[in-house]
Amino acid sequence: FRSIEFDSEKNGIVAGHGAIRTMKNGDLISHASDFKDDFITGLTRLTDETILGVSYSGKTYRSQDKGENWNTIEKQANRYVNQVQWNHIASSESRVVMVGNYGVLNLSEDSGGSWSQYLL
Repeated sequence: FRSIEFDSEKNGIVAGHGAIRTMKNGDLISHASDFKDDFITGLTRLTDETILGVSYSGKTYRSQDKGENWNTIEKQANRYVNQVQWNHIASSESRVVMVGNYGVLNLSEDSGGSWSQYLL
């Protein structure tokens, strides 16, 4: 697994190659989201229910039920490179930052509703 995000001492989610698994009451739940050969590199919790995840394939995922189900957020336009591999995601209130290869950074001020892209 590559990323772990907890909402309490015994509840959270873990992510890695091809899967995100939820933990409830300290137990790893056997159902896993299948991301078809995608590698989830980061998770961040926006609210109690909403979590964003990023991957090496350049995709961004959103769960609105604590990691039980996931949808792909429409792929952001890559202004600077053909393929961004996202390495990390972090959030504070409604601000979300994704950092990728080649110095690419995506910034959202509205919890991932829209994005601006920068080259560092």
